[in-house]
Amino acid sequence: MYADGGAGRTTVLCLPLIVGALVAGWYGVRGRVARTSTTEADA
Repeated sequence: MYADGGAGRTTVLCLPLIVGALVAGWYGVRGRVARTSTTEADA
């Protein structure tokens, strides 16, 4: 994909940013997910 240029190269170069956003998002919501799962288990 990288050697073809165009959109493929852009996608490959953006992978670290995409992974970083996914990890940051997970850490941002994991407390809320834990609260929701324990609340549903109590009901």
